Amino acid sequence: MTLIIGVKCQDGIVIGADSLTTYGSKIEQEVSDKIQFIAPDAVIANAGAVGLSQLINDELRKCWDNVRMKQDANNAKNEISRIMWSQISAAMERADEAHKRLGERVLDSVRCHSLVALPVDNSHLLLFYDESAQPTEITFESTFFSIGSGSLQADPFLAFIKRILWRNSAPNNMAEGIFSVLWTLEHVSRVNAGLGVGGRSNVFVLKTLDNVWTAEKLSKHDLDEQLIAIPVAENYMGEFRHYFSPDWNVGGIKQ
Repeated sequence: MTLIIGVKCQDGIVIGADSLTTYGSKIEQEVSDKIQFIAPDAVIANAGAVGLSQLINDELRKCWDNVRMKQDANNAKNEISRIMWSQISAAMERADEAHKRLGERVLDSVRCHSLVALPVDNSHLLLFYDESAQPTEITFESTFFSIGSGSLQADPFLAFIKRILWRNSAPNNMAEGIFSVLWTLEHVSRVNAGLGVGGRSNVFVLKTLDNVWTAEKLSKHDLDEQLIAIPVAENYMGEFRHYFSPDWNVGGIKQ
């Protein structure tokens, strides 16, 4: 059970995740490794089979120089896909054999979705990879993507934020993206209709400084500054109810 959100901003990328997870016992535990560094300027976040995610991440780190050599987005996307598939295909073969003896539940061990953030050719890429390592690029037009069990509740809330706060475009800066990711994680954690989403939020950013891209995990202090703004925004929206006072009719025209 998890929720991971990626947002492509004008000046960088924000990836956030909750910290609850379940292992074989189905008991929820808090973790801080749903988002990980692949390199000093790249991060990956996984939802699904933990064991397969670990294999994929380790192989990407080992082969990341092959991705760096690619000079355009399409070649980089395909190289990441090739590296991921080397682990997924091997896991699928093992699961297919085990499926004959152990049944359908074995197939869950080869279901994994990933979000990857990296710089390519002086730009920043946010990529989604499905269980067959097929890539989808998140663009400035479709600027957010979520994976995990919490995505069913996160996506409508993110769409609302995009329409109201971002004015149907990509966030102007990462501060907007960080706030929106934290607000969505907080919202889904509170609503949480049996999705197993909750715990402390973790956020990583891909940003540029003096034309050098770098990945960074935000500190508790950085997150707390943004979390303070959530009740401020919600209270501000709550004040709108004053427009429905007896002096106003249903159509919003003052009597």
